[in-house]
Amino acid sequence: MEILPSKVDDSSKDIRLTKFSKELTYTSTHELIRALVNVRKLIPYRPKLLVRGRFKPVVRGPMKRRAFLTPAAQNDLENTNSAVWILGGEAAIGSIHNALTRWVTGGRVYKSHDTHFLKDLTPPPPEIWEIRVTEPQPQFRIFGRFLEQDTFIVTNMHSRSFLGKKGSAEWGEAMATCETQWKSLPCMPDPMAENEISKYVGEEFDDFPIKRY
Repeated sequence: MEILPSKVDDSSKDIRLTKFSKELTYTSTHELIRALVNVRKLIPYRPKLLVRGRFKPVVRGPMKRRAFLTPAAQNDLENTNSAVWILGGEAAIGSIHNALTRWVTGGRVYKSHDTHFLKDLTPPPPEIWEIRVTEPQPQFRIFGRFLEQDTFIVTNMHSRSFLGKKGSAEWGEAMATCETQWKSLPCMPDPMAENEISKYVGEEFDDFPIKRY
């Protein structure tokens, strides 16, 4: 029989992490991330492929960028009863994996005449970004924030049809959820706030303007 950890144990982990992280605020984000990963507050993304009906990790060499998922985002991606799975099925989940794989393996962050791979969203809240998954239908959007250059924290995912027109209540809710998920992580600093895409992405990107809202 599976024995689940008690709520007391979980909260004690949070307390230890909080005490630990207060000291780390003045050292490095690397140590803060490691502490959050150790207690499963963040889950490092690893590329996966669909093999015989299951998504399995694949070796793609060293990661050139980093993505970390909150438990809620991990549930969206892994739980077959999540809204993402129910609305999109294996095809959409595969496309989400492809997009995240492009990010962590250093694929080009492109901007064409009609779409972006990565786009900053009009506040409030500030510093919310989306990775766009445009094929196949239905489209999806991966929401997150930058902790530092090339380090993207994925907080939530939604189908484009759910979000509706830009400025809708659903867009506002999704962006607010992103901020709430970020703030729920113990001792997280404010997200990056820069005015050039080169500050967020170190290599392999189209030099497109941001913060044009």
